Amino acid sequence: MKAKALQFGRALSAALFVLLLSVAGMKNAFGQQTLVATLQHGEDLSIFYGMDAFVNAHAAAEAGDVITLSSGSFNSTTITKAITLRGAGFVTDTVSGTTPTVFNSAIIADVSDTENYLTIEGIKFNSFTYKILNNPHFYKCYFNWFYNNQTSVTASQMTNAHFVNCRVKSFYFSANQVFATNTSFINCVVWNLGGFYSNNGSTTWYHQTEYIGGSVVAINSIIRLGASPTAMNAVNSIVIGYPGTVNSSTYYYSLSGSSMATNCIGIKYNSSNAPNPLGSSSIDSWLYTNFSSVFKATNTELYYHEHFDVVSLYLKEEIANTCLGTDGTQVGIYGGVMPYTDHPAYMVIRHCNVANQTDAENKLSVEIEVLNDGE
Repeated sequence: MKAKALQFGRALSAALFVLLLSVAGMKNAFGQQTLVATLQHGEDLSIFYGMDAFVNAHAAAEAGDVITLSSGSFNSTTITKAITLRGAGFVTDTVSGTTPTVFNSAIIADVSDTENYLTIEGIKFNSFTYKILNNPHFYKCYFNWFYNNQTSVTASQMTNAHFVNCRVKSFYFSANQVFATNTSFINCVVWNLGGFYSNNGSTTWYHQTEYIGGSVVAINSIIRLGASPTAMNAVNSIVIGYPGTVNSSTYYYSLSGSSMATNCIGIKYNSSNAPNPLGSSSIDSWLYTNFSSVFKATNTELYYHEHFDVVSLYLKEEIANTCLGTDGTQVGIYGGVMPYTDHPAYMVIRHCNVANQTDAENKLSVEIEVLNDGE
């Protein structure tokens, strides 16, 4: 079904749009609160419904098109086109009533396009696996796992990836090869950088020290190390050391090699045997020996991986006022020029209601409620 492009102007906040679509023989086709995906191609807008809405929208899309998903849980497919994909965010907003946009199963991205970039914003992913990705951009997304599980470096690579205002539980490059070069995190939280987390009755970290490829840049971010990166540049960030277990041996991770930390806070796992997580090559940084001396959270369990979704990441007032970045704002995710927020910066589709039957003119009424700037 196609309709003329809707002009979702920024001046319209919490507006209600009603589409009257000419649909023959569609009586009783849909119930209320239907999942919806819109596909913007030039001035044309296509609308898809149901759990396969994204699958069908992607199949019809071309490079450069924009797909917008409502709140709800969608079926996934392999992303092969350099599209812009937008969701309603990855958190539940009790004020606006917006719930997350999520995928039911793992997403695989395989986009070799070098002229257009894959851009994704406001989506919650349980598992995101990449094959080929050139200059991907991720904004305000949540990843439980972000990794590459391919075995051939010639067939699998991610270059110049940018993450802004994202939360990543485990960021894992590969068990065998270097699969990523020039990855940047800006005002992001990465709870296990460079390692893979396994919770099979015990807390186990599989580190990949040498497989953090190219260079990693972290600006105004919170990085908890799951490896010891040798080419990472952290600026105005918080770097947390943590022990990992590999072949029954325990490792305490820190920045190493040519890595540097400028105007960063370093947090040790404990005061007795954990090394400085900033490493020997760090400069102009502050070091603390426990989580609660830096963050407002006092529950030490918040340090652990399984509590990632509930951890409080606000700094104590004295830390926020004294540990300043190079721009004079607090270090970490709430400082810098792009302070952390999980609300999308565009109109989001909160929900869609579809009439149970067509009217006397054989038209089907569709109500799409949208919120401006995630508010």
